[in-house]
Amino acid sequence: MQIEAEKIHLWMPQRYPMLLVDRVANLETGVKVHAQKAISLNDYFYHDLPATPKPEDFAYPHGLLIEALAQAAGILLRDRWPQLRSDKHMVMFGSFSEVSVYDCAYPGDLLDLEANLEVASEDAAVISGSVVCNGKALMSVKRISAALRPSSLFSKELM
Repeated sequence: MQIEAEKIHLWMPQRYPMLLVDRVANLETGVKVHAQKAISLNDYFYHDLPATPKPEDFAYPHGLLIEALAQAAGILLRDRWPQLRSDKHMVMFGSFSEVSVYDCAYPGDLLDLEANLEVASEDAAVISGSVVCNGKALMSVKRISAALRPSSLFSKELM
């Protein structure tokens, strides 16, 4: 199943500049998600480039690659945990284990975010994933731990 931007906007709590999933190319219920992120010079990260930037200044931050993958995982879990379809519950990511970074992404790149549900219970899950660009792996994560928690456990001040 494909999911377009307007539905992602409704489903995800993140907003500009932190909504990093542009579309879902394929969602296999309870199994995996293939989402995409298009990197653009208009992305917030590039607003403060120096007057004469060096080529490495255009490398997209690895932390944002992890965040984009986590958002794709959130879409996969939203499909697995129906409680996430209201604002009464949220996903908490606990750890990212065995993260390997192989290369960088740059403006103009289209990132493929692949998240695979390895195991899940009623309120916990383990996901693996990768970020790929033009068939080349940029990053892989062997284990992402996630938990389903009531939103009421967190005050608005913390969020």
